[in-house]
Amino acid sequence: MPRRLYRLLVVAAGIVMARPALGFEHLDVPLGHWSYEFLERFELRAALPHTFLDLRPITRGEAATMIKGLSDGVRRQTWRPTPIESEQIEMLRAEFAAELTAQGDATPVLDRAYHLWKGDGWQLQAFWEGSLRLGIHAGVADSDVKASTTLEPAAAAAFFDGRLLGYEHVSYRVRTSDAALLQSADVRDGEAQFVFQSSDRFAITRSVEPYVRFESGRWRLDLGRMRLRWGPGRSNAMLLVDATPPFDLLRLQVRLGPVRFTSLAGQLRPARLRPTDPELRERYLAANRLEMEPHPRLRIAVSGALVYGNRGLDLSYVNPLAVLFVTQANNGDIDNALASVDGRWRVGQGGELYGECVVDDLNLRRGLRNYGNKLAVLAGGRWLAPFGARDWDVEAEWSWASQFTYTHVHAINRYQHFGGTLGSRTGPDSDLWDVALRRRLSRGFEARLFYELERHGEGGIAVDHSQRTSDSQDYLSGVVESRSQPGFAIAYHGLRSVEFGLDLRAVTIRNAGHDATAPTRTSPAILVTTRVEL
Repeated sequence: MPRRLYRLLVVAAGIVMARPALGFEHLDVPLGHWSYEFLERFELRAALPHTFLDLRPITRGEAATMIKGLSDGVRRQTWRPTPIESEQIEMLRAEFAAELTAQGDATPVLDRAYHLWKGDGWQLQAFWEGSLRLGIHAGVADSDVKASTTLEPAAAAAFFDGRLLGYEHVSYRVRTSDAALLQSADVRDGEAQFVFQSSDRFAITRSVEPYVRFESGRWRLDLGRMRLRWGPGRSNAMLLVDATPPFDLLRLQVRLGPVRFTSLAGQLRPARLRPTDPELRERYLAANRLEMEPHPRLRIAVSGALVYGNRGLDLSYVNPLAVLFVTQANNGDIDNALASVDGRWRVGQGGELYGECVVDDLNLRRGLRNYGNKLAVLAGGRWLAPFGARDWDVEAEWSWASQFTYTHVHAINRYQHFGGTLGSRTGPDSDLWDVALRRRLSRGFEARLFYELERHGEGGIAVDHSQRTSDSQDYLSGVVESRSQPGFAIAYHGLRSVEFGLDLRAVTIRNAGHDATAPTRTSPAILVTTRVEL
């Protein structure tokens, strides 16, 4: 084996987002990539059809198709971008230049080192990103300083003109703090965390995301480990949210014009976030989603998800044509099944209303407040260029999950993965309010003034209805702990290589620990993030 190729395969043992050349159009755009924010806004501004941004991640080729539609709309004068928007479109065209060229829209590719090896019918590429995150939370009598440094090596290989794709991404995060770190304190940091002693203020987190993909025409088959996000929400998602580590899955996607169908079977892992947490066995996830566009201004989707344990892989749930609620009934109603309906409606030239409703269990004969009615709801809206103010946006979103949503009387069937809820990022018995005013200062700089309110009742993913003291449930149960955060943020998205963020906010916590006698505390918080690709 050539020495250069051998070295590259060693690098491929740790594999995040490619900035690839031709042959990688079927590679996913990572969920944290800056292009999603641009594409979300341009999708509404230019009224693009069939984008499927509510089913993430999308591929680089799908992103290029959207960008091509933006440019075509400008040429046909169906919409008129502002000068800043025009520059942002050029940023997107430069980022996805190779994919645009593959679709016949010739775009100059930036002259840079691609770390690319290729031959007859195959390509191999290596790349890596690094980031630094510093958070300072200053209290009344003390302070908490946390820092993390992340190295993310990655590699991708494409064969048969890109139809067969292999990809792996490894994230190593070194965390330090001036306070003791809990084992796996934040599940979003990764699956494996090494804390050498309970009093240590130093920890290492690892997260691995490999997958193999075969794509042919209208269908795509994936086998690997990845994060998913379903639904139109910007601050939250109620059925599948990317707030947990990636999980292993087999996924099938079929595209038929304005309709897309997705079916997946996944394996979830338990976690012991604290020494007192019980040991749990592995559990499995089955989920389906049918997304369609019956009207140019309306997009709707129907989804189902089910978690089950206490046995091995159930092939009846792997069937992509199975109706999960019916299959669960045939299996004895012992598994945890959820259904979701979500949609978006474009209003006028730059407005949008969206919503999502998840039904865990529903029995209206007993009244909405009955413990058996386990619901989760999200509603939001966007208004671009309000009152004609160019490059300004107004956003608002509210989400709520009832007291026993996502829970289950059998602990193995809780709707969670590695200690985190697969649905709402705030979990059950909680709500989240988010209002923001955005202003684009230049093609890369953006400022945001926001207010966020997060409230939690005394319920949680580990508190199921068998532990209830009443047959009714409250909007938020017991003593409600709340966290309000007004603040200001500024972000910079540089083409390909550099990103920067500064977040300043005042955090007010009431009834900390669900203790009504706890004093209300307000403290400033500062978060600085930088990211670079090499």
